[in-house]
Amino acid sequence: MIDLAGTSGSGFGEKYSPSPLALPKAYTASLTLGGDRLYVALAEAGSQIARVFEASVDDRASWQQVGANVVSPSTAIDVGTIGDAVFVASTATPDDVPMLLQHGSVGPGAIVPAPPLPSEPAKPAPAPTPAPKPTPAPAPKPTPKPTPSTPAPAPSAPTPAPKPPSSAKAKPAPKPRATTLTKVKGGRRAITLRWKKQTKSVTGYQIRYSTSRKFTKKTTRTRWVKSAKKTSLTVKKLKAKKTYYVKVRTYKKIGAKYYYSKWSKVKKVKTK
Repeated sequence: MIDLAGTSGSGFGEKYSPSPLALPKAYTASLTLGGDRLYVALAEAGSQIARVFEASVDDRASWQQVGANVVSPSTAIDVGTIGDAVFVASTATPDDVPMLLQHGSVGPGAIVPAPPLPSEPAKPAPAPTPAPKPTPAPAPKPTPKPTPSTPAPAPSAPTPAPKPPSSAKAKPAPKPRATTLTKVKGGRRAITLRWKKQTKSVTGYQIRYSTSRKFTKKTTRTRWVKSAKKTSLTVKKLKAKKTYYVKVRTYKKIGAKYYYSKWSKVKKVKTK
């Protein structure tokens, strides 16, 4: 059930009446305000369905579903308003382009409800199982007279399994050519990186920057460049007068698999 805490009255913690909309457990959600409407986007756990709900700011018990769609198994979902439009996006991996789920003007009934999701066809009722017929008891057979036993033949030597042909060797995984950082420059709360272009067996580049020389998980961030022809990147919104350590490597994407080169040498730069 949708059950949101309000901010009126004596303070936080005051709850509005829950909506009668029964929802499965959501593993990610987003809330935004557009005009006099509240919008919530939910991605359901264990499925590929994203839903959008809206309610009036003055009547929080009026939640109703206004849109739904099938998306890739998402790890992030977000809803927001730009001008008089409502947008909902869902992404799965850093390489996925955010997909527009629904959009419309801000206001009651703004998002056009999506067509109902296909439901599974009703399964036919199983036919009744006929009662088993009683099996007549077999007539007793005469006991045969014992005959002299014949000695069992000696076991033969096992046949060796055929060896696979030498030509059927697994293909080695592609290894993209590594690159190097050619220039690192610090700016006002930003750093600019340049590297050597590599286009042979390369899909793009992966850049990591950190305030730790050891690139600890808590202090490290990763950026992706999806074009092998691009050789520069500017990272903004960093801490002022802070030293950062940076490195770069190439990657090759085949299907859903990624193959990486070794990292370049680490360089350090200080922001202004």
